Amino acid sequence: MPKVAALQPDRVLYIACGPATLARDAGILVHEYGYRLRAAGLWICFRIRPTSKASRYSNELKETRRNQSVFP
Repeated sequence: MPKVAALQPDRVLYIACGPATLARDAGILVHEYGYRLRAAGLWICFRIRPTSKASRYSNELKETRRNQSVFP
């Protein structure tokens, strides 16, 4: 982000592969370099197949939550 900010563009169109990366970098641009976030969006560009890493993680998370008791 320092290299982008050094160019001092009026506007930045930022495209990220993951929401966490977008949040991190947008936070840096806003809090460290004074930019204002006007809009953010999410597009699903690739279907998550049952064999994909993201799908396996999602299934593991669901299983973990299912096995956790609400009561001690």
